[in-house]
Amino acid sequence: MTQILNIFRKDTRRFWPEIVLSVIVVFAFVLIYPNQWRVFHDRNVQQHMTFILFALGLLMVTGWGLLISRAVHAESLVGDRQFWITRPYEWKKLLAAKVLFLAAWIGVPYLLSQLLLLAEAGFHPLAYMPGLLFNLLLLSVGYLLPMVALAAVTSNFARLTMTVLGVLIVFTGYSYLLNGIPHGYTSANPYTNAVLAPLLFVGCAVAIGMQYATRRVWVSRALLIALPILMAVSVAAYRRQSLVDRAYPAPSAAAAAPLNIVSMPNAANPVEARSWEGEDYIDLPVQYSGVAEGTAVFVDNFKFSITTADGSQWSSPWQAIQERNLPGVHHAGLHMMIGPELYERFMTAPVTLRITFAVSRYQSDTVTKMAFPAGDVAIPEIGFCTTDLSNTLLCRDAQQPRLTHYTVLWSHGSCSDAQTSPASTAASDAWIEPASRTNSVMGPVWVWRSFFYRDFEGSDYAHWHVCPGSPLTMTQYHLLERTQTSMTLTNFLLPANVVPTS
Repeated sequence: MTQILNIFRKDTRRFWPEIVLSVIVVFAFVLIYPNQWRVFHDRNVQQHMTFILFALGLLMVTGWGLLISRAVHAESLVGDRQFWITRPYEWKKLLAAKVLFLAAWIGVPYLLSQLLLLAEAGFHPLAYMPGLLFNLLLLSVGYLLPMVALAAVTSNFARLTMTVLGVLIVFTGYSYLLNGIPHGYTSANPYTNAVLAPLLFVGCAVAIGMQYATRRVWVSRALLIALPILMAVSVAAYRRQSLVDRAYPAPSAAAAAPLNIVSMPNAANPVEARSWEGEDYIDLPVQYSGVAEGTAVFVDNFKFSITTADGSQWSSPWQAIQERNLPGVHHAGLHMMIGPELYERFMTAPVTLRITFAVSRYQSDTVTKMAFPAGDVAIPEIGFCTTDLSNTLLCRDAQQPRLTHYTVLWSHGSCSDAQTSPASTAASDAWIEPASRTNSVMGPVWVWRSFFYRDFEGSDYAHWHVCPGSPLTMTQYHLLERTQTSMTLTNFLLPANVVPTS
C-alpha cells in the first residue's frame, strides 16, 4: 500500500497543472450545463450557450485523455529501456496507483459535478446516487478504460492522439457503411446489444493487465485490434431482421387484433409510386382505428409480400415506421420500398399484397391534469416543467421520462382575453418517448421538449396561442405487449407511372 500511495503522490505533484486545468473545465461545464433547461427568449443566445457547452464537453474529455496519457506514460510500458523497471516496482501496485490517480482526479470531480447539477435542477442529489454511480460506470467502460488501454500500448501523447484519431476514422467509416451504403432497410429493434459493453470492458481490461504484467506490446495491440472487429460483429448481429420477429411474435389464432388497419385510397389520396435515391416506393393511404379506450398502439415496423397469379412471391425485409395511434380514427400513408427491377416485374398484372405490421400496445396509468405553466413548476411523475416559446413545454427530471402523451388547448386571440367558446379553442397533442430526450453521461438531468403543433386551416396562425392556464393533460403509459397484425389486398395493381422525386 505504501508503494501505491508513493506513486500516487509522485504523479499528483508532477502533473498538478494538468489536474487543475481538468478540474476547472469540469466545473465550468457545470456552470454552463443548466442552460439546457433554461428558457431563452433570444434564440441566438441559446445557440451560443449550446456551442459553449459543446466546446467545454470536448475540452473536458480531452483533458481527461491528457491526464490518462500523462499518468500511464510516466512509467512507459512500450519498449525495454524503461527506468522504472530497475526500481522495486511491482506491476500490480503500479497499476493500482494509476487507477487510484484516475479515480481521484477524474472520478471524484465527475461525481461532484453530477451532484451539483442535480441540486441545481431542483433534485436531492443523494437520492439518485445509484444512477450517478451507473453513469460513472458507463463513462469508465465507454471512455476511460479504452483510453487507458490505448495509452498502455503507445509510448507518448502524440502517438496516443494519432491512434485515437485512427479509431475515430475507422468507426465513422464503419457507421457510414452500416447505415448508408448500400441504401438499405432499417427496423425498430427493441433488443439492446447486451454484448457490447461487457465485450469492451473485458477486452480493454485484459489488454491493460497483460501489458502491465508482461509488456508484450504487440500481443496487447493485437488484442485491441481484434476487439473492434468483435464489436462490429456484435453490432451486425443485433441488427438482424430475425430479431424483429422474435421481439414481435405472431398472435394466436384466437387473439384479437390490437387495431384495425385498412387501405383507404380515394380521389384526393390515390395509391402512387415514386422513385428516390435509386429505390421505388409505393405510397399507400391507410386508416388506423379500433384502438381500445385507455390504450395506445404504436406501429413500429412493417414488411410486405407480393404474390403473382402463378404463385411466385417476393417478400421485403422489415422496414421501420412510427405511427402512434390512440382511440379514434387516424389516417396516414404507408411507404413501401421496393427495387426498380422488382417493381417492373410486378406492375404488369394484378397481385396479392400482404402487409404485416409489428405493433406495440400500451396501457395508460397515471393521468395528470393541470393548467399550462407560466413558470417553473413541479409536476408529480413528470419532473419540473416550464413554458419555452408559446407552444412548447420544457421539462426536466432526474430519471428517464416514461412514454407520455400531452394534450393542450390552444386559444385564438390574445392570452389576456378569455376564450371559452368552441370556435375560439382547438386541441393539439405531443408524445414524449424514452428515446426523445436530451441526456448523456456528462449530465444526470434528462431534458425534453414537447412541441405542440396545429394546422389552423383558413386562420392566421399567429393569432393562436397556448396560453398560461390553458388546460393541459399528461397521460403516461406502460408496455402491455408486442405483437403482429396484417392486412391483405387482393387484385392489387401497382401504379403504372413511377414519379421521380429529388
